[in-house]
Amino acid sequence: MGRKNQSSYYSKPISRIHSDFKGICALCNEYVELEDASRDHIIPRSAGGGNGRDNIQLTHKQCNNLKGDIVYPSDWQEQLKREMVIPHGYRCRYCSTEILKIHKQQGFVSKIIHKGKLLALHSWCNEDRLKYGGRF
Repeated sequence: MGRKNQSSYYSKPISRIHSDFKGICALCNEYVELEDASRDHIIPRSAGGGNGRDNIQLTHKQCNNLKGDIVYPSDWQEQLKREMVIPHGYRCRYCSTEILKIHKQQGFVSKIIHKGKLLALHSWCNEDRLKYGGRF
């Protein structure tokens, strides 16, 4: 008759969450050092997300801060894998300079999801954005 006591995955030690995710950030797919690890709500608490295992992921602290309370589309990882045609004259969403054909050919373009939209920016701009917490 009483409510079933659900355990909060969010309250588990960060080392346990780190281990469960094999140390891989759910947002950038890079390895996370334990001291740089953070818990992230896939659907933010402010949008009704809970503390259960299905709503918690491991991230870098910087990635989590950049995501903020944004709810990513459910297929955001698939969107990033898809080929994105970057038209002539497209400007980097971080530094506003044009992404040139040579940048695309040399693989110097990163694709990210921001506010549910697929965007492109120079790889070095994305590194700065992650490192310094830059926002658009």
